[in-house]
Amino acid sequence: IGSDSGGDGAVDASWIRTDVAVLRATTGSGDIYISETDGIALGDGTSGINATGGAIAVTAGGAMSVHNAVQAAGAITFDAAGTTITVAAGADVIVGSALMLFKDPVTHTGGTITAGAVATGGDAIRFARNYAGTGGTLEGSATTDPNILFEGDVTLGTFSHTGDTVKLSGTATPVALTTNNQPLG
Repeated sequence: IGSDSGGDGAVDASWIRTDVAVLRATTGSGDIYISETDGIALGDGTSGINATGGAIAVTAGGAMSVHNAVQAAGAITFDAAGTTITVAAGADVIVGSALMLFKDPVTHTGGTITAGAVATGGDAIRFARNYAGTGGTLEGSATTDPNILFEGDVTLGTFSHTGDTVKLSGTATPVALTTNNQPLG
């Protein structure tokens, strides 16, 4: 569904251009490349986005929200034009064996974001801006121990998976770790 003729992840004429409120898409082989005019909901109560044989890249001219499963065998990239990306309750984002990239601030209010089975110590999920995990679960791969990279301010909700490495490289200083609203000591 669409293609990336330049091979660089930049929107070009080969991407499918949409102006819809809700996007649902499935492909058994190949990739999904969507460029939305304004804000968009990825999935709804009916279905989500699934590329069982490839990658998913979605750019939007406004806020993006995930309301059902988004799954890909390859990389997943979300770009919401500098606004926000919200992962809602019941909406899981699962990547196969490649990097998952969120280019804009993420509000993670529900569902699970699961890293792909990249090499142990490799970057599996990259949050290029702020991340607020207030209600969902962020977890590493079940088979490897990848890095989850945060490059902006971070509020972690639930983080699970023994051995995962959290890398903080953003502007949040100093880093304060708490559990049950008490400082870790």
